[in-house]
Amino acid sequence: LLIKTIYNNFKLDIDYYAVVDIDAFSDVVNVIGGVDVQVSQEICDALNKRFECELYVRDENGNVHLTAGTAIGFVQQRCYSNGDFTRTLNQRLFMSACVNKLKTMSIFDINTALNVLLPQITTNMSTSMIKALVNKAAVYMNYSVESARIPCDGSWNYATIRGMSVITVDFRKNINYLYETIYK
Repeated sequence: LLIKTIYNNFKLDIDYYAVVDIDAFSDVVNVIGGVDVQVSQEICDALNKRFECELYVRDENGNVHLTAGTAIGFVQQRCYSNGDFTRTLNQRLFMSACVNKLKTMSIFDINTALNVLLPQITTNMSTSMIKALVNKAAVYMNYSVESARIPCDGSWNYATIRGMSVITVDFRKNINYLYETIYK
């Protein structure tokens, strides 16, 4: 249903997918030893207030080391002044940090991590296809990580529909943005 919805709304064909549930998410973070993410003091304060603790502490460079427990809070919470937009930014920052961390791991360590994680991932890729991708990891490690947000800036507005606060989206602008971003 998700792949069909993405195609219907954004005209993007999805060939392969991987879905990680919340339990596997924790295992991913544990297997790679956590990640460091640059986080503003505002976000640290909001998270610490939300969880009534001091789990989120920045180092001198503004980074927070996220473990399985703190990463889940970081990517799920909407307790910020910009709500869901900040939450999805945090998700992108976290995923980029995971990819960058994987780039520092040996092929052996990545294979070990895959052996733990693959049984928990729902995907239409075969194990051999995933392992073939891992074998090309040395090439992929030279790629930079880019992320984007949909709806893109200038393509949405706040609205109230049937008493609910929502955003309305200009799908044509977002389709163009996606094609320019992905296929540039």
